[in-house]
Amino acid sequence: FLVTSFGTFLIWRQVKLTRQAVEDTSEATDAMRKANEITQEEQRAWVALTAEPKLMRRKGVDGLYFQIDFVARNIGKTAATHFDIYNEVFFVGQSESGQDVHQRILAQIEEWKLKHWAKPEWILLPGDTEVSPWWDSREAEVINCRTNMGIVAEKVAQPVLVVIVLYKTPSRPNAVQCSWRAWYLHTVDDRGRTISLLPLPTGDLGPD
Repeated sequence: FLVTSFGTFLIWRQVKLTRQAVEDTSEATDAMRKANEITQEEQRAWVALTAEPKLMRRKGVDGLYFQIDFVARNIGKTAATHFDIYNEVFFVGQSESGQDVHQRILAQIEEWKLKHWAKPEWILLPGDTEVSPWWDSREAEVINCRTNMGIVAEKVAQPVLVVIVLYKTPSRPNAVQCSWRAWYLHTVDDRGRTISLLPLPTGDLGPD
């Protein structure tokens, strides 16, 4: 009985030590996996994005003309492949909430990501900068917004420029990465005063 009890104790202790060793190994494996993920993130491509306005002026009564340089710089440690730049100007109604505008921007970004087709050789190397000149004219659009009374057409709108860069990284070759920024756009009148809200075409609003 004593010999059997002692043997059982030794077996129980061996099982406990084995279980502890397995748990330690599992924790070490998780720590190693997290360390590898952190290393991959540190080594991946990171693209910083800025915009440098060159010229913004009124076009006619209800439009704007833009000349802007989009500047993208790879501040990461690996190349950004399948690289391309997209942009859009939103006309935001006065009564639209920030959340509404944010959702519109996110929807546009998802649409760009789905349509992204850039070639693998379109590459931005680590430390390199890509300057993409852009010029365009946009007529102010009638913005519809929901109120308690229903749909109301507003008479002014705030232009917002949204720019995004889409690319892939060697560490995650099947995932499309993105960096994006948004800016409110302003122009000045003949007296040098800042104009933020553009009047919308009265013809689109009816007799009122």
